[in-house]
Amino acid sequence: MSHNSKTPEGARPFLDKESLKELAKTWKAGAQKFEPTHIGGSNYPVNYFADRIEGNHREDETIEHIHGESFIEKVIPNKLKDLKPGQKLKILDNGAGAALFVDQIRAAFDDKVDVYSTGISKRVAQTYRRDHLLPKLKLKDLKWRSISQLKDFPEFDLIIDTWGEQYYRTIGNRKGENLLVDASEYEKHLEQVVKKLLPGGYASLSPILLPSIVKNCLKGLEKRYSFQWGFLGGALKIWKGRNKV
Repeated sequence: MSHNSKTPEGARPFLDKESLKELAKTWKAGAQKFEPTHIGGSNYPVNYFADRIEGNHREDETIEHIHGESFIEKVIPNKLKDLKPGQKLKILDNGAGAALFVDQIRAAFDDKVDVYSTGISKRVAQTYRRDHLLPKLKLKDLKWRSISQLKDFPEFDLIIDTWGEQYYRTIGNRKGENLLVDASEYEKHLEQVVKKLLPGGYASLSPILLPSIVKNCLKGLEKRYSFQWGFLGGALKIWKGRNKV
């Protein structure tokens, strides 16, 4: 497992600033339209579950329920076994809400992990944390709005996406329970996830949008990149190497 934290010379962001600006226009609208309402009012223009963690009071909304496995009790401890002394497990929570799960990971593993997160609205997250008497966001929290802003090189051991960017970024609209997924945009997103995983890395994305589209996108990516994938419960798992975790 490689842990070269230096950005390779010549590495560029996945999207340029203008393309990213156009993409960002859809995120807030997607959040308002598709995410079940949990917090509302003038302070929270974006409807989203800001407080998803493992073991919280809403069983069907716990991280371990949504992903079909516990990161705190299983995935992260198993990944830590692969590290050499002095190395840290580098984690990206892609679409982290108010970064409460990031807090939980840091509290559980302290200096064994190096955790970053993206988020649709840092302002909303900061307001939520202030209103709930939580510490301010750390510099690595909601550091970017999108994985698209990151540079094109392998960087993370673990990528977690819980009703995050892969959901808002790729949904066109919804009629009843039928989701219209932008397959081209979804494949671009999955490609970025695959490319940001280090050798031996693992990603878990939930929910699975439409299995047929997911499979077609992954089959296209398999022709260009070396990785494995599968479904567990309601989550898509992607990993590089023989073993998932």
